[in-house]
Amino acid sequence: MLCVAGLFVCLFSEADAGGETMRLAATIETIHGEAASVTGSLKADKATPAKDHLDANGIRAQLRATPSGAPAPAGGTAFATILLTNETEDKSVSAELVFDAVDTEIKSITGGTQKDDDGSGAKVVVVPKLLQRQTERITVELQLKDNAAAKGNNRLRVTLRQPGAASASDSTVLSWSVADCPGAYYNELVRIRETSAEAIATLLKSVQAPDRDRPGRWLFPPTASSRPGAACLKSEKYYDRRYRRTFVRCTEYETLGPDIDADILKREAQVLRFASPLVSRRTVDPELSIKRNAGWVSYKIGTDLQGYLTQPKSPAICTGVLEFTGYYRGKLSEVTSRIDMYSSNAEDSLKVARARVALARAAAANSTEGHPGWGAGPIDSSPPEGDASLRQLIAASASLTGDKPLQDSVAAAASDFEALQAMKAFLDGNGAAAFPKDVAAALRPALSAIEAADYIAATAGHYAAIDRHIGGSLASIDKAHADHCGCSR
Repeated sequence: MLCVAGLFVCLFSEADAGGETMRLAATIETIHGEAASVTGSLKADKATPAKDHLDANGIRAQLRATPSGAPAPAGGTAFATILLTNETEDKSVSAELVFDAVDTEIKSITGGTQKDDDGSGAKVVVVPKLLQRQTERITVELQLKDNAAAKGNNRLRVTLRQPGAASASDSTVLSWSVADCPGAYYNELVRIRETSAEAIATLLKSVQAPDRDRPGRWLFPPTASSRPGAACLKSEKYYDRRYRRTFVRCTEYETLGPDIDADILKREAQVLRFASPLVSRRTVDPELSIKRNAGWVSYKIGTDLQGYLTQPKSPAICTGVLEFTGYYRGKLSEVTSRIDMYSSNAEDSLKVARARVALARAAAANSTEGHPGWGAGPIDSSPPEGDASLRQLIAASASLTGDKPLQDSVAAAASDFEALQAMKAFLDGNGAAAFPKDVAAALRPALSAIEAADYIAATAGHYAAIDRHIGGSLASIDKAHADHCGCSR
């Protein structure tokens, strides 16, 4: 058996001498529309020399097969080209080629002279005068059947023989594998459509809708400060006669401990400014509006992608796939740039929140008012872990109150924002009456930082969902194309 390595064209060689099975690892190429010769490394079972030709007493046949390199589409056309040469000592010889189609159909034969069917169903082509140094081309065109009808591969047995010389013959079998590439790719598109893609339209609407569970204002309004990294503990109002207006100025700032990273707190003003419009818009980034760039691009890609995934099955469905996904992946960069921006601010806001909670717990540890048991439980004033999540930071803040019901409410909250609402209700209610004012003053900036981080994380999640659904669908299409669109064209 002669097999083209890595391809789907195999040559089954039945040599008269020894009957050994041969394997040919080769590359079949097509140049300028003509099939190129079989070349490449040769490999043989049991050390038998492999060959890429047939030989009958010096009459040689070079074999060429197309398509090659991938399965052929069912119902497509394949070609077998045989180049006959006379390498005998005679100036002119007669040669015959016998073509026997197995699980396929011969449409036409070009070259030579066809003889009548010998009763076996095989086609016989005669070249009555094959001169030395002359090449005779015989081309066989075949109609390929699908693998189910062909029970495996479409095969063509080729036998070269010299009339009148019974022992002078050699034969081989060409084999073509067939696959329904458009059908398999279409089925994958249906799967993609039914999984992530169908949620794209709903997603694009949801990210433009405000979160009605949020009030549209801060639960813990940030405290104005003219000193970066330090919260204002006490303030007073004053009237400016020049401007004829009343202003607020800070009269006492917090003192940062030696263990607090002041550089992180310097980012606090930037984080709060970034979060403020998200608070008033209830997590909606205006850039995701259909009238703004990121929103329009997301909507356009989503609707075009939905149209692509709902197209009907067609023989050309595998065409232009990489150009389609590449174009829209480039357009999606308009959105991914904002994803990076939100990821950076989400990371900064979490660092600020951790630093703020550390300050509040330090204030509780150093408080001169009351004692560690001022609530219904003991107080844990140790600094939070360096990788603490928002929920852990809220729980750490709740533990400073010593109020067990509050801590239970924070633990049972369905979301981080609901946990913040529980903190808000406690600090605004009667439960905080005995809570030290210096600890409360340090705790509120921490809760403002946590709230800012929660809003930024929520909106960053909108962009992450867009990237996951649209970007993920494009990646799935690329993979489906790579897995199923490998048929020869």
